[in-house]
This record gives sequence, C-alpha cells and structure tokens, in this order.
Amino acid sequence: MKRGPKPKPRRTACIVCGGPIVCGRDLRQTCSDDCRKTLIRRKRANQKIRTVMHVCTCTMCDKSYTMTGTEYGRSRRKTCGKSCEGKLRSQAKTGVVMPPESVAIISQKRSAHPNTGPFASHFLAKNYRLLRPTGSEYYGQNLALFVRDHPEYFADPKAAYFGLSRLRLGRQGAKKSWYGWTWIDAPNSAEE
Repeated sequence: MKRGPKPKPRRTACIVCGGPIVCGRDLRQTCSDDCRKTLIRRKRANQKIRTVMHVCTCTMCDKSYTMTGTEYGRSRRKTCGKSCEGKLRSQAKTGVVMPPESVAIISQKRSAHPNTGPFASHFLAKNYRLLRPTGSEYYGQNLALFVRDHPEYFADPKAAYFGLSRLRLGRQGAKKSWYGWTWIDAPNSAEE
C-alpha cells in the first residue's frame, strides 16, 4: 500500500531564541509572537539591503536620478521630477520642442492680449455688482481685476476674490455676505 510523502520532522527549537516550541503544528518556526515578529523584522531588513538601485538620466535636463528595482521594472518614468515631466508632456501634445526663451515671449504676449490678460475683456470675466460695507456700489466686468485694482479694500486679494465670487446670485450654496460685502441683483433693462 502506497502512502503520501513522509512528513517533515517537527521543529522543536525556536529559530530566534532557541527555546522549546510547544505546539502541535509542524510549520511553526518560533516559540512566541515576540520571536515571530523579530524573525519578520530580520527578513525585512535583509530584503532592504538587497534592493537594487538603477541610475537613470532625465530626457529633459540630462540630470541623473535613481530608481529602485521595482520602480524601474514597472515605471515608464523618463524624467527626474514633476517640472521636467510637465515640459515633456507639453512637448508630446504639441510635437514641438520650445526653448525657454520662446516660452517667456509667449507668456508676455498672453498677458498683454485683451482676451487673456488682466483686462475687463478677459474671456473668463464675469459681470459683478457689489455693495461695500460702507454703502457704496461697485459694478463692472472682471471681478479679479477689481480685487487686484483695489488693494486698500482687501488684505488678501486671493481670499477676497474667492470670498466675493462665492456671493454670486444664482449660484448654488451662495452666501449672503462676505465681511460685509454683498452681491446686488443686476438692474433691469428699463432702469438703465
């Protein structure tokens, strides 16, 4: 009669401290939870020592950077950081490699153009009509431009723009006032 493979001999001493193992399980290697945790820590420490580091070169700025073996195997990373990654993506979209001088010229032209610069005709500009806490009214188009042009009214322009834009009527969850500033209904065409 055939029988299965012979069972492995049961371990009787702990791998970590050498103490006796009191358990009916054949696979147990340690005598207690403390010894088991110590064994796990030792194995992990050995794994960290064996980590392979790969030195790579950035495709944008030619700097060298390091990646671990698992990152190197799974990653499609070609750049040293987020700034170079953004440049690489913009080149991939346009298909054109632009030198930094050209980028500076384009940003200057954008800031001077009436539809993209800090003007009332900006393509994202919204009409506003505000009542100041002192009672005076302000109305116009670009709310961000209004906040920027009147620093004497606001300590923090970014916070002021965010707070005032949340007052807009017709906006879901709109607030009634922001530090005394309130949004006024647009005048009827008959009143104008």
